[in-house]
Amino acid sequence: MSPGSPAQAMRRPRSAAILCATVLSAASAALAACSGSSTPAATTEAPPATSGTGVPALMAGPSSRYQSIEVTAGSRRAPVAGSLADGLVPLLIARDFGPQPSLTQYGLDHPSATLTFAATTATVTVFIGLANFDASGFYAMRSDRPNVYLVLAGPIRPVLALVGVHA
Repeated sequence: MSPGSPAQAMRRPRSAAILCATVLSAASAALAACSGSSTPAATTEAPPATSGTGVPALMAGPSSRYQSIEVTAGSRRAPVAGSLADGLVPLLIARDFGPQPSLTQYGLDHPSATLTFAATTATVTVFIGLANFDASGFYAMRSDRPNVYLVLAGPIRPVLALVGVHA
């Protein structure tokens, strides 16, 4: 069979298709490895609330559903009210890391601050840990859930500043 024969020409597209499928499969596997598990971590907790746009929320909004919101860091306490409270909730989840065996790497073994959300039916405390690598979020954990979350830093920074935490 000559290199330019019809039989040889038919094999080239098939070989190229197999090569493309192999490369795409490898790229997909590499992407899944870089971004963590391709399936969500199995947990026994109830799914988080969602914002009006369907984004998971660690604390659902609006702020009017809470009788009070308070931030604490060490011996400093401050109420969170008005536009700060409105900006804080819903407290959106950027990532759910699931339950973690150690909280140290997230700064949640000794949280830098706590947020207490008091509603008529229950009070929930959210522990705030370290900022992530680019300071776009903070690691957080609810008192009633085992999971570690990454929450957006924008709404939290001015609230933390009320008690002298500048991260």
